Amino acid sequence: MGLREPREPRCEPKAGERLLLLGYSEAPRLEAWRDGGVELLIYCDRERDAVQARKKGFRAVLAQTENLEDRERFDAVVQEDLSYRIHDPKRALTRMVRALRPGGRLRIELPTEGHRTLSGRLLEEAAAERTVDGAVERIVYPEAETCRRIVRELPLEIRLCRILYRTRWIAVDTLDTWGWELLNSRALLLDEAGRRALHRRLVEKMRRRVTEEEAFLEEEVLLQIDARRDQDSSLLFSSM
Repeated sequence: MGLREPREPRCEPKAGERLLLLGYSEAPRLEAWRDGGVELLIYCDRERDAVQARKKGFRAVLAQTENLEDRERFDAVVQEDLSYRIHDPKRALTRMVRALRPGGRLRIELPTEGHRTLSGRLLEEAAAERTVDGAVERIVYPEAETCRRIVRELPLEIRLCRILYRTRWIAVDTLDTWGWELLNSRALLLDEAGRRALHRRLVEKMRRRVTEEEAFLEEEVLLQIDARRDQDSSLLFSSM
């Protein structure tokens, strides 16, 4: 299943706007936004991502949106990186909206099928088989329908909701690296020998999923929510 392009074009930020991006993944468009005059702040939930973003010249901090204290500061809040974890969706979404200027935009993507990627499921299986599942953090995302309900309860004008389909092809010769990517942030309680043993088991499971194209297929089904904060909702957030 390939990527199905949205029916409407992506809302690109404009020069002079202030954008809060939740999660960092290297993408040329981020540099284009910055070089085009967009003031960009990146929230990361892993120190490694923050370091990589800073090396690219971005302003990046290690932070969670549940603790976002800004009020009416941003023209847009965008979360497109599903590796950025939201543990309390109601608190996080409320803080996001409060941080938007009246008329500001919110765009989030949420997985709707299985609520985790294939690699996450394989990691859980491998951990359970090695009886270390309690020492490995599960890849859990907020329920898409839960977030959609919360968004509808907030002072937002919902612009559109749509389903996107995204596939990621991971070459066989990079499975070892991909396996370490998963483990390094989610198996912190294991010693080095335990991580290596779990890594071997995880890569073995991934290799069994290799297709005739000699790549590991990871598929995501996403709900994308685009919304705009109501112009006159300032009073609702003034006492929060």
